[in-house]
Amino acid sequence: MTTEEMKARAEELKALPPQERIRPENLLRCIGAYAAYDARCQKSLEASAIAGLLRAAREALGGDVSNGAYLAALADAAEGMEEQIYEHYRCVADLLLEAAQAWLKSEEKSDPLALCGVLKGIRLGLLDAERYMPAARQAAGGLDPEADGAERALREYGRVNA
Repeated sequence: MTTEEMKARAEELKALPPQERIRPENLLRCIGAYAAYDARCQKSLEASAIAGLLRAAREALGGDVSNGAYLAALADAAEGMEEQIYEHYRCVADLLLEAAQAWLKSEEKSDPLALCGVLKGIRLGLLDAERYMPAARQAAGGLDPEADGAERALREYGRVNA
């Protein structure tokens, strides 16, 4: 994604009304690009706002933090953020861990976006591969290749197993 595309996604998210900004679908579409743009072009000046959006989304979801779009958005944000902005990066990493734990405990693991988030978390070193890969392999094996997000999840599966 080009810098201009990342900036456009960041601006798209910021232009939404506050309640729309924290919808998992909107975060999934924009937060990774926003985090990457902020880290690359703004010296992480908005890392606090990014972490704040993700915390607000968690609150809005209540107990359903294993939501696939939310889990994938957390992983995208973590991938784009600078680890040196430790407090905000750690906040996102902790939210990802909480969501991944909820996914691991859930009966339903067929959401490709949740699987993608877990796999990306493993690849980034934020989730323990020994703990999460057995469930991720099982979920990937039962994935409907026609489901929304399946291609993305399978691509991430290939990256983790490369």
